[in-house]
Amino acid sequence: MDSLADTGRSRAVIVGTGRYRCLPHLPSVTRGAAQLATALTDPRLWGLPAAHCRVLADPPSATTVLDAVRAAAAEATDLFVLHLAGHGFVDPDSDELHLALTGTDPDRPWTALPYRWLRHAMQHPTIRSRRKVVLLDCCYSGIALGGSLAGPAALGDRVAISGTCVLTATAETRTALAPRGEPFTAFTGALLHTLSTGVPDGPALLDVETIYHHLRAELDARNRPIPQLRSRNAGHRIVLVRNTAATAARPPAVALAVPRRRWPAAVAAAAVLLTSADTLPPPTPDQPVNAVLACANPAPPPSPAAVDGETTPAVTQARANRQAHGRIVVGIVSGRPGHTERCADGSLRGFDVAIGEIIAADLGYPPGRISWTELPVAARVSALQQHEVDFVAGSMAISTERKRRIAFAGPYEISAQTLLVLAGDTAINDPEDLRTGGKTLCAVAGSTGLEGVKPYLGDAGQIVTRTSVDECLRLLLRHQVEAVTGDRSLLVAYDKALAGRTRLLNTSFGDTAYGIAVAIDDPTLRQAIHDILAHSYRDGRYARAWKDSLGRLIPEINTGPQLTE
Repeated sequence: MDSLADTGRSRAVIVGTGRYRCLPHLPSVTRGAAQLATALTDPRLWGLPAAHCRVLADPPSATTVLDAVRAAAAEATDLFVLHLAGHGFVDPDSDELHLALTGTDPDRPWTALPYRWLRHAMQHPTIRSRRKVVLLDCCYSGIALGGSLAGPAALGDRVAISGTCVLTATAETRTALAPRGEPFTAFTGALLHTLSTGVPDGPALLDVETIYHHLRAELDARNRPIPQLRSRNAGHRIVLVRNTAATAARPPAVALAVPRRRWPAAVAAAAVLLTSADTLPPPTPDQPVNAVLACANPAPPPSPAAVDGETTPAVTQARANRQAHGRIVVGIVSGRPGHTERCADGSLRGFDVAIGEIIAADLGYPPGRISWTELPVAARVSALQQHEVDFVAGSMAISTERKRRIAFAGPYEISAQTLLVLAGDTAINDPEDLRTGGKTLCAVAGSTGLEGVKPYLGDAGQIVTRTSVDECLRLLLRHQVEAVTGDRSLLVAYDKALAGRTRLLNTSFGDTAYGIAVAIDDPTLRQAIHDILAHSYRDGRYARAWKDSLGRLIPEINTGPQLTE
C-alpha cells in the first residue's frame, strides 16, 4: 500500500495489562500503551481521532477485551490496529498462546485470554476492515522473574491471521525484556522511538515491513531480542505512519519518553533553555512547542557534593544502604522548560535535574553514576511503588492523597497555578471567568492542576486531559480549547517561547508545593533527602541551581522554601 489509512474509517485498540494478582507487575507495559495511543493520534504521524483509538489498561476480563476488539474491528472499514502487551504463557495441554489478564493464574489457563479467541473475533463475518495490523509485546511462557518477558519459537507462525500483518516482540526462544530503569519494554520502547523519530533515508510513509527492519537493526545493535514479522496478502506493505525523518525541515512528531542513551539529535534538539527563544519563529499549531527552543546557554557545572563535610545520621545510613548499588536511578518528567530539558548533545539540564544531582552527589553518586529515567506524569507513583527508581525529582506536587501511597521530602519549589490563553482572547482574564460561557480547558492527566481548576469551571465547562503541557498547547493553538492550566514557573517558559501568540494571566489560584518523592517504605532515604535539601539551602548550591535554570525565566532570588516534609 502506498498511502495512509483513512483515519475516519480506521480504528485501534491498545491493550496493556501491567498489574496482576498472581504475576509480577509490569508498569512499563501500562506506560507503553498510553504512549502508543499518543503516537497514533498525533496528526504528524497518523492523526487517528482519539475517539477511534481505545486504550484498555488492565482489562478485568477476556470479555472486556473481546467486546472492544469485535466492536472496533466491525466499525473499521479501512485499517484496524490491535496492540497487546503484558504477560503471556503457553497452555501445556493445547500448546496455545494465552494472554494474561489482571486476575490470571498461570496454573489455571481458563483465567487467561486465548489468542485464538482474538483471532476468531477479527475474522468474524461482520468484520469489514480490509487491513489489520497486530502488534504483540507479550511473554509466551510466563517466565517474567527479574523483569523479563518470555517467548518461545515461531510465535509469528502461531498468531498469523489471514489478511493481517503480525509484528511480535520476540523470535525463537529469546526472552522479551522489560528492563529496569527504562520507561517501556524493550520492544515497545523501540517501536515508539521509531514512530517518533522516523527512519533516516526511508520512504515518506512507513509500512510495517520498513518499521520491522528498522526495529530489528536497532534492537540487535543493543543486544536485545529480535522481533518477528508475519504477513498474508501483502500485509507487510500496510502503511502505518508518516516518516518524520523524511522531511528534513520538520521537527520530530512527538517527544516520546524513550531511554536516555537512545535519543537521536532530532529529538534532543527539542530540549532547551530559553534565552534565545525570542529570535526563533513561532510554532505551527501541529508543531511541538518545545521544537522552537534551543539549548543556547553554556552548561552549568555539575552540582557538587557538600564541601564542608557536614552530614547527618540519615544521610550516613542512606549511603550505607546503597553502598552495593553502582548507580542511583532518578525519575524525571522530560520536556518541561526550565525544569527538565534535553539538549542536542544528549545532556539534561534544568532545575529538577540540578536538584537531583545535588541529592545524588550527597548520597555518594557523581553525575556519571546517575541513571535518569523519564516518566510520564501519571506513572511516577507506580514507578516508586515498584522500586523502578530511587527517587523522583519531577515537579511532583505534595498532596494528602499521594502521601497515602508515597513519601515526600521538601518542598523544594513552590509555584502558583495559573492559565495560559491565546493572545487575542479577552474573555478570560481571571480564573473566575471560566465559570461562564461553557469554557473548555486542557490540563495534564494525573496532575494536581487538574483538580485545582475544577472548582472554577461552571456546569457547562469541560476539561480535556493530555499527557503533557506541550500537547495541551497544541490544542490551544488550534483553537480546540480556550485555556491551558499549569504552574506559573512552567507556563511562563512556554509563553516566552510562543513569542506573542499566547498570554499568561497575572492572577493565580493557589500555590502548589513540589517535593522529592520516595517510596513510602524508605523513611531513611526520605529523611536523608530532607537533610540534603536543608544543607543545599545553607551552602548556596540550591540558589545556584535556581539561578542557572528557572532564574533565567523568573528573575528573583530564591534560596529555598521552608521545608515541611
